Amino acid sequence: MEFTFKPNSAEVLLRGYLVAELAADENLARSSGLPEKDVPILHAAISGRATHLITADLRHFGPLLGMTIGGVLIQLPADYLHGKASV
Repeated sequence: MEFTFKPNSAEVLLRGYLVAELAADENLARSSGLPEKDVPILHAAISGRATHLITADLRHFGPLLGMTIGGVLIQLPADYLHGKASV
């Protein structure tokens, strides 16, 4: 017996929305000024709806430290932990 999956119209619309949203997230990540090799890291954080991106990469992410891009706050590990200790 062979099973075939036939998406309903709601699923097709949702897929289209998610694809468009992922493209918008990628454009936002690309506009951050990061080198091409680091764009996927920020893109994944934005698309995954992360609240924080914790990095010690001062060379590439340094200019973005303390900024919130696409809902993601970019911080050094020590700054993140210091903020958690005061909560």
